[in-house]
Amino acid sequence: MAGVSVAAEWQLQHESYYRKPEIYSMQWQVDLSRNKIACAPFGGPISGILLSSTRWDRPGGRLIGWNCYRYNIHGEIQEPNISLGSEFLEQNVVECVFWGNGMVCLTEGYQIFCISDFKNPNPCKLEDPLLEDYPLCIAVIEPQHTMSGNVEVLLGVNDYILVVDEDGIQKVGEGIGPLQKMVLTQNGKFLASFTHDGRLLVTSTTDYKEIFSMNVRQADDNLRSIRSNLPEAVEACIDAAGHEFVTATNST
Repeated sequence: MAGVSVAAEWQLQHESYYRKPEIYSMQWQVDLSRNKIACAPFGGPISGILLSSTRWDRPGGRLIGWNCYRYNIHGEIQEPNISLGSEFLEQNVVECVFWGNGMVCLTEGYQIFCISDFKNPNPCKLEDPLLEDYPLCIAVIEPQHTMSGNVEVLLGVNDYILVVDEDGIQKVGEGIGPLQKMVLTQNGKFLASFTHDGRLLVTSTTDYKEIFSMNVRQADDNLRSIRSNLPEAVEACIDAAGHEFVTATNST
């Protein structure tokens, strides 16, 4: 790394520069394209060395019929298995979203079921979202972050978001989609979405008002246009920031 300018590590995204330093390298060989990926909060146990492995000897995936099998970080099965109710006998599960102490399941009949607390695993059925096809993406606002204290499920449908809970459904954000991916902040207050045409959106979950939008493809084009002068450009920005004593201005 000797002789390499620190500025070369920074990349332009929208109106700000960011860098992505490598903290450590993976010490296990996994073809990520052939596996499901699940991260612990703050990205802990996914990184570093292999901690454990287990052989899945039940056909079908994570959910079999109406039972949920749980494993700890050491690959040891946790008892008891959780029953998801008799309605799952006739409707297979096509998608699951987990959070710290609960999960939401979408069935092939477009119905949504929720277990809000694994310590008290009583499944409940949410309002029928009246879907005609599978949603483009799913996200969950955990119960401790909602006004009602109940789970809210966000479904990316057509060009809008459908909010579903136990008591009803609500269409929000009409015209922002179609969405390919939705991710919530840890406190559930903001939703980051990636659209089919390459836009990164950030909206508030209180009113689903757009507070940030970036065309990722355009940002990449901008970066390419100044790539040959990027180190000099960043060095100039850093030098200018060093002469600015107003914190708000300095950080921009």
